[in-house]
Amino acid sequence: MLFDKDSRSVSEIMAQEDLQQINSPEEVMKLCKEVMDEELDMVELYRTNKKVINRLMGSIQKKTKGRVDPKMARKIMEDLLER
Repeated sequence: MLFDKDSRSVSEIMAQEDLQQINSPEEVMKLCKEVMDEELDMVELYRTNKKVINRLMGSIQKKTKGRVDPKMARKIMEDLLER
């Protein structure tokens, strides 16, 4: 019980309030592809400036309100950009 008037467990609250971390590789890949489609100019710029990935990572974090696993997202994003 988190609060006196709330009988839900922490896990129940996290699930109901959509606060759980996104760490499914399939979901993270989908998010990375969405961001890349939305930021085509940054994807093109990545070819000459690898630091652009930070901007793309910021977009993923913003899109998920910071819930995406950053290490996994960065690895998947790098893999997609290097194709």
